[in-house]
Amino acid sequence: MSEQDEATRLAETVLKQGELKLSSQLTIALAADVRATAFAGVFIALAAAAIGAGATILSISGAHWALISAAFVAAGFLLWSGFLCISVSKPVEFYVVGNQPDNWWNDNVDKKPLAECFRTEAANYQARITKNNAILAKNAEKIERALRLGWASPLIAAVVWVLVQGFLWRS
Repeated sequence: MSEQDEATRLAETVLKQGELKLSSQLTIALAADVRATAFAGVFIALAAAAIGAGATILSISGAHWALISAAFVAAGFLLWSGFLCISVSKPVEFYVVGNQPDNWWNDNVDKKPLAECFRTEAANYQARITKNNAILAKNAEKIERALRLGWASPLIAAVVWVLVQGFLWRS
């Protein structure tokens, strides 16, 4: 096997590995979108329940302002968490496997060695992989923040209840 043939095989292997990575990133991104929308639904449903509880308590004569405040604060944090999750699943420019054949012919690719063409396309894939990684990392950070806010909302509501109850007790 000549050096040219080996270089072509190596470049083709690298290109295929880039295609596999891009394909895997797409699978990860789709799973993250599903997870984000599921969490969004849970957080928004919990927020609706907290708003309903606050509104019910408000409708009772001699309302308990500490409980009402806690319910609405919890709802606010849960809504914030839900909207963070929704922002993760909004459409973004995400790169997938493959290329546009028209782009190959613009570079006089038919006059270049095959290994060089594969190397150029592998470099394009690497740029796409890097951009996808940045999107995935940013979205993972948002989901993490949403989860922290969502799980902290009962604690924050409890603190609000204690503070408002203490303020009302002193009044």
